[in-house]
Order: sequence, then structure tokens, then C-alpha cells
Amino acid sequence: MGRLEGQVALVTGGATGIGRSAVLALAAAGYDVAINYGSSAQAAEAVAAEARDLGAQTLLLQCDVSDDAAVRQMMARIEAAFDHLD
Repeated sequence: MGRLEGQVALVTGGATGIGRSAVLALAAAGYDVAINYGSSAQAAEAVAAEARDLGAQTLLLQCDVSDDAAVRQMMARIEAAFDHLD
């Protein structure tokens, strides 16, 4: 896969497990990444640092994705930070 500079992805549950792997794969591919987490703030900070080391801009977002209003606020923060989501 070629690098996709300028692309922005949102990874929910991005602090640990499969989500963490997705964040790092997207960052390696050239994406900037919005990283959603529930309660793993320290792990989210760590994966964001790794993604930045790969050249990505990151945005950390603590949000309960089962809460509609919180998700809407999260999406507004992504729009404000990156102007779009791919």
C-alpha cells in the first residue's frame, strides 16, 4: 500500500489490542489518526506517541461511543482539528 498523506482516520478503542494495531498501521500508511478510548488514558497516550513517531498527527478523544451526544461532540472535535474524516 502506498502512503496516503492527508487522510484522516478515527479508530475507536484505539488504545489497546486490535485498535492499537489499527492506529499504528494507519499511521505507518500516512494517515493522521483520531484515537478514541474509554478508560485507558495512559495506553492511549503511549500509542499516540508511537503514531507520531511514524509521522502521524494524532488527536486523543475520551468518549463513550454508546452515548450519542458524546459521539457528536467527538466528531465535532475531529472536524475542528482535521477539517475532515476519511
